[in-house]
Amino acid sequence: MKKALLTVLISLILIIPSFAIGFGYHVLDIRTSPNFSIGGHWELPVSVVYQFNFPVPDFIKGSTTSLAFRLDNGLDYRTLRQDPLTGAILSDDDERFPARDYMTLFDEFNLEFAQGMIHTGFADEDLLTLKVSIDGRFENAYESLDYFSDKDHREGLFHTIENGAIADRSPFGSDFLPGTPELSADRSVFQLSLSAGLDINFMKDDVTSINGIKLSSFARWSPSWLQLFSDTSDFLLWENRLDLAWTMFRLPFVNGLSSLSMMLSDSVEYRYLTGEKVPYYAMGTEVWETRGYPTEHVITNHLALTLFGPQLFFRDVYPYVSAFFDLTYSWGRILNSDGLRMEGDFTASYGVKAELVLFNVSTVFYELGVVSPSSNPDDIYSIQRFGFKVGL
Repeated sequence: MKKALLTVLISLILIIPSFAIGFGYHVLDIRTSPNFSIGGHWELPVSVVYQFNFPVPDFIKGSTTSLAFRLDNGLDYRTLRQDPLTGAILSDDDERFPARDYMTLFDEFNLEFAQGMIHTGFADEDLLTLKVSIDGRFENAYESLDYFSDKDHREGLFHTIENGAIADRSPFGSDFLPGTPELSADRSVFQLSLSAGLDINFMKDDVTSINGIKLSSFARWSPSWLQLFSDTSDFLLWENRLDLAWTMFRLPFVNGLSSLSMMLSDSVEYRYLTGEKVPYYAMGTEVWETRGYPTEHVITNHLALTLFGPQLFFRDVYPYVSAFFDLTYSWGRILNSDGLRMEGDFTASYGVKAELVLFNVSTVFYELGVVSPSSNPDDIYSIQRFGFKVGL
């Protein structure tokens, strides 16, 4: 039965985009990474999200109905944060796993139906939007790029040198690793999930002038019985997010563009995540240059004051400078562990970002900030980075 379902699912993945291309296709997001750059300053694309839209009638007059097939694929750079066998959080001076960086090649698909309700005329979208989808994710984990670029040093996260030959580092290669289910056996997984969400949108986004409020609630369920041949996923995720934005002032330029504007924004997110087999990608909840701990409960707050420069004769060409403060609080049962708990821990980062946006395709950027990955003051470190991100 599972093999038949897999055959149908893969056929849909291959067939659906072919039909959808004629109806509507666009790129949603292009991501870059400092781990994949030229000279450490010229960041290159590592993943892209693109969407195929189906022409469906609006079921509710005046509101939007959509059916879309979304693909997200590329590289994901990661750090091993938990002991593969026990799920205990690893410390910086842990000797058992001296190299904890690795990368993942991934493909994620999402077939989503969305129905809007109550169009206000003020917000960009309907006041209420209900979404349901089926999702799947393929992953293959490999050593980091540093491992492949250094031919004389073959010690990595997954491999070590034994008797002059490269061998699997224990416990990798085992049938199942409870602390890191997605790194079990050959570190190759295919996981399925079902999702549903509701957006309450009263936000007007005019690029350099954003005002309003938006509330989103999202649930993803990936039970073990839904998995076809990779029994490495069994979790329930529930996220709630509140976004607030207020443009303090806006000075006009020409042709309806802006010469200068300032915006104060705040985003608060609460995540509840539980299950016996929680893959890394489901944990989410990032603050600048770090992540919250892998616990059942995580609250994140992002506060920013942004000054937008002139839109240089085009709506999507403009500079901006943003001062930010991110704070994450994690508590509860440590995921993928046998009863381990965390009473509570803060993760914080703050600094400034400056970018010149060029048609939302590429940017020149500068970032300067401080990261405090835990409540231990000795773990605080600073980051300074500049360069050019491309999305071609």
